[in-house]
Amino acid sequence: MILGQTIMLAVALLLVPRLRRHSAAERHHWWMAALVAAALIPPLGLSLPAWTPDWAFTAATRIPESIDALRRWATGGSSIAVRVVGLDDSAPSWLPIIAYGWMAGVAVALLRLAFEAGRLHRMAGRSTNAGDRAHAIAAVVADALGVPRPRLLLSERAAMPMTWGVRPSILLPSAARDWTDGRLHIVLTHELAHVRRGDWLAHLTAEIICACYWYQPLLWMTRTRLRRESEQAADNVVLGAGASGPDYAAVLIDVVRAAKRSRPRAPAVAMARESDLTERIGALLDTARNRAGATRRTLAAAMVFTVLAALPMAALGTSRVSVYAPPFAVVPAAAGEGAAEAMPLPSGVIAAFTPALYSDEARRLGVEGAVRVLVTLDPAGRVLRSRVVRGLGFGLDQNALVAVRQWRFEPIVSNGVAVTADRLIDVEFSRRTEALNELIANDMATLAGPGVTPPRAVRTAEPAASGRRGQVVLDVVLLETGVPKIVRILRSVDDEADEIAVRTFERWRFSPALKDGRPVKVRLTAEVTLRG
Repeated sequence: MILGQTIMLAVALLLVPRLRRHSAAERHHWWMAALVAAALIPPLGLSLPAWTPDWAFTAATRIPESIDALRRWATGGSSIAVRVVGLDDSAPSWLPIIAYGWMAGVAVALLRLAFEAGRLHRMAGRSTNAGDRAHAIAAVVADALGVPRPRLLLSERAAMPMTWGVRPSILLPSAARDWTDGRLHIVLTHELAHVRRGDWLAHLTAEIICACYWYQPLLWMTRTRLRRESEQAADNVVLGAGASGPDYAAVLIDVVRAAKRSRPRAPAVAMARESDLTERIGALLDTARNRAGATRRTLAAAMVFTVLAALPMAALGTSRVSVYAPPFAVVPAAAGEGAAEAMPLPSGVIAAFTPALYSDEARRLGVEGAVRVLVTLDPAGRVLRSRVVRGLGFGLDQNALVAVRQWRFEPIVSNGVAVTADRLIDVEFSRRTEALNELIANDMATLAGPGVTPPRAVRTAEPAASGRRGQVVLDVVLLETGVPKIVRILRSVDDEADEIAVRTFERWRFSPALKDGRPVKVRLTAEVTLRG
């Protein structure tokens, strides 16, 4: 969700400023659309299914992979890193800390906004009526722009003209008593242009969004851009009403100079800020600038963009939601395939099994099908050797072998004697019943956390030199005896590297994990690094 929000805002910050042929009013709509879309992404992301394109998944996985490689190189650590996974609900977690930190930030930001609103309210309550002359000019301007006549106030504490409220209020500095009719007309036209455009509501919405997502710097940058475009759009209305660019620029300079030691109140739309002055004056004096207002077509396009952009960005993430998938099946192979004689498998041929599970890559790509495995069984029905005859790739071939090696078959009897024989079996991968297979494979492993003493490695082994390079990640259940039971390969390199990783880690032994003094099963991940 944060990734989608960041991409959305980064694209807006890159593209919207390049709409130079469009007016400030039109760009304002696009900035507002980007803000609203970014604000919708996190709540939408909680209800939408995850969508992770290959580039996002690759980027997210390569970065930590590179960091791990650098850490191992710097520390000269082991080629195999083992982590206990899964936490009890009572276990310490960063998630509550992050949540409380976010809520604290939101509370501070909203309290600041409320404090500013209270100061503005008190300032308005202590102000005086602006007088008949100002009201007469305001009435003429309001009628010309087609907006309600505002409440005009004067305040000794007002640094510059500002506008706020559903019922528009305009607060002028006390120096406005001495302004000429021309200057009053320019200032009031600018403020009432904000009223006609609905800028106060857009401004307040942006402030609330930034308060809710205070940790996102791109949102604050977008809000600043939004505010600047709203001021330039109001400036264009003033010029359209007949004011000259140089005269209006002089008014802005005087307003900023008078208010240089003060800052506008957050809940109000202020007329001018020193940081924006150079850009605004340049726009006022640029006779080629597009000063048109925003059309309904632009508004409709911005609204459509908000919806269409927010939905995929809300679903975008770097983690894959487990699409619960594959059942496994053992079926007779077709005659004539492979080096073995195809033999029908009677009912009950499997005495014990672990299901074959998806690798992360295969799950992500939605691969389905069958891996054909040639197994050699001893007279007791145990697997002596196995190899893939026809594979699917993406780590599924090795996962099929990992599972098959742990299966036990009913002995094959020839002439009344159990014999060593070969079989062809198909291991099916389908995405319909992974949840059940995950439960079977995990074998009700205890979650690590408070009250569980984690296991410690008591015998280790390093992968032999093989010419293979890369990192194979194994999903393991550690049995009560301290023997690792490899469930699947999460990240594959190739068949040979995967085989080396599995065989190497099978030689590890651990002290059992303990809960209430009794050995229990726990989940592990083992990262086996092959260095060539």
